Amino acid sequence: MRNDIPAGSMRARSLFGVEHETEPSLISSVHLLVSLIVAVSIVLMLIRPRNIPEVYWIGSGVLLLLILRLVPVELAVHLVAQAMDVCLFLAGMMLLSELAREHGVVDWLSAITVRNAKGSCARLFCAGVYRWHAGHGLHVE
Repeated sequence: MRNDIPAGSMRARSLFGVEHETEPSLISSVHLLVSLIVAVSIVLMLIRPRNIPEVYWIGSGVLLLLILRLVPVELAVHLVAQAMDVCLFLAGMMLLSELAREHGVVDWLSAITVRNAKGSCARLFCAGVYRWHAGHGLHVE
C-alpha cells in the first residue's frame, strides 16, 4: 500500500477513466447514483410526463450529473466536441424529416402506394419495394 493514500481508502478509476482516491463504499454509491440518474432520465424521456419534450428530461439528467460532479465538466466538453459530427448529422436528419412532414411528402408517398396496391394487402406490403426496384432498373422475378 502506498504511503500517500490514507488508511481505509483506495485508488479508484471512475466510470469515465478519471482516477481519484475514495472510500470503498463510495465507489458503489457513485456508480449507483450515476446509473439511477441515467435510468430515470431515460424513463422520463420515453414516457414524456405532461407532454414535456424529451430534451428537457435528458438535459436535466446531464445537468444533474455535472452539478453533482459525477462527470467532470472537462470530460463532458471533450466528449461533446468528439461527437460533434454525429450530432450535426442527426440534427440535419431531424430537420429533413420535419421538412418532409410539413410539406406532406409522407402523405403523398402513402397515397401513391395505396393507389398502386388496388385493394390487395399483399400488394400494399410489397408495393414500395417493387416500385423502388422497378424505378432503378432492377427486375424482381
